[in-house]
This record gives sequence, C-alpha cells and structure tokens, in this order.
Amino acid sequence: MSRDNKFVRSLIQSALQGNNSALEQLYNMNLPQIYALTLRLTANIETADKLTQDVLVEAWKQLGYLREDATFSTWISSITVYQCLKYLRDNDNPKYLDVAHLPSKDPLEKSILDLPKNERILFILHYFKKYSIDEAADLLAIRNSEAIIFLEEGERKVIAKTPKITSKEDLAESIKKINVNLTPKNNLIKQALTSIYRIKSEDEFRDNFISERNEEEKGEDKSDSEAKEKGKKGLEGLLKKILPKRK
Repeated sequence: MSRDNKFVRSLIQSALQGNNSALEQLYNMNLPQIYALTLRLTANIETADKLTQDVLVEAWKQLGYLREDATFSTWISSITVYQCLKYLRDNDNPKYLDVAHLPSKDPLEKSILDLPKNERILFILHYFKKYSIDEAADLLAIRNSEAIIFLEEGERKVIAKTPKITSKEDLAESIKKINVNLTPKNNLIKQALTSIYRIKSEDEFRDNFISERNEEEKGEDKSDSEAKEKGKKGLEGLLKKILPKRK
C-alpha cells in the first residue's frame, strides 16, 4: 500500500495539532479531484458545491483516524464517494441541471453525466475511480448482477451517443483522455473552513460551559459538606446543653 511523502505527512500532523494553514494546504492539493468526483456522481453543480464542502468538513472531523499506511488523497476520495452516495440515497429524485450547463466541454463526458443516476454512478466508480463491480455493488447495496446491468446499459448509451466510439475498448481509451480534475468556480475551501471555525468555536464554548458548570457543582458540593459539618457540630453542642451529664 502506498504512503504519503514526508511533506504531506508533516501537513497532516500540523493539521491535527490545529494548524489551519496546513489543513488549507491539504485541501488545496486535493480539491480538484474531490470536486470532479462530486460533480460527476451528482451531475449537479449546486449539489457538488455543497457536497464538496461537506467532504472537507468531514475530513477535518475524521483526520485523527487516517491510518499511516493510507494516502490522504485516497482516504479523502473514499469520504467523497461515501458522502455522495449517502446524498443520492437520501434524495431519490435530485434536481439535475441541464448537462449543457456543466463545466466540461468534452462531448463524451457530457454523455456520461447525462446517464440516469444508477448507471452514472456505476460508470463513474468503475471507469474514473477503478472500483471493481463487486466493490461498487457493495457500496450501492445491490446485487452484482444488478451492478453489471447498470454498467453495461450505461456503456451502451454512451457509445451510442458518441460516433467516434464503437466498442468498450474505444470507450476505455477515450475516458483516459478526459481531464480527471475539475476546479470549482466558488471558493469552497474558504466556505468549508468557515464552517470548521464555527464548529470549533461552538465546541470551545460548550467545553468551557461544561467546565464552569462542573466547577460550580463542586463548589456547591463543598458548601453542602461544610454546612452539614457545621450542622452536625451545632447539634452535638445543643445536645450537650440539654442532656444531663453522665456521672
């Protein structure tokens, strides 16, 4: 299994220690692939913008769980796939924008993005992210036979819409020429970092509140103990006054 180089590992360690600049640098290095994947899976610019921000925030939350034998790029790509599939499962009929409005100018990619949801997902996972049929089927919680049908139907439609492509071999070669990464128009990293700062502030406020409340409760417990001790001593003194002395 491949590993990150020392520079990336140093950025990860700095980000774990709260260095926001290191975190931003990690995001800048991976944003094009994250955005391209969210856009291709959802075929919707507005949704891709939102999901890209969600991925960046989730990656910050989960950064401490990144294994040393895994690369940051592969790890955050997996988070991206998970977030996109979760969204697509929860939104059976998401509103897609016209493919003509999507940033890619490649007619082949437009044909791919124009596929129905399940066909597009299988196509993107298999051809762009190199998932096997078994892996893709597991992610979608469907049978392998269903995954094969979706992929083959997607391949058939894309080939039919692209005159220069006549076979699956031609299709695979043509896909290699498509730009893997895409850059969003909006500053999604800045928006994600704003969300992270807000979460940090809320967590800090909550932790301070809990700490102060615990201190107050400790003070109350101490006061109660002192009051009980004084009451005990007072009662003992009273009893000494009213009870007869033992001979």
